[in-house]
Amino acid sequence: MIAAAPVKQAAAAEHEVAIVGTRAVAIITRMSTPITLL
Repeated sequence: MIAAAPVKQAAAAEHEVAIVGTRAVAIITRMSTPITLL
């Protein structure tokens, strides 16, 4: 029970990082797409 809490926190933090990373990639893709088309 006690060991489960840090694991859950680590999983939640990893999930947040994944979301932020996905957003960053999406933003970079949107910004670089017009340059690629030009």
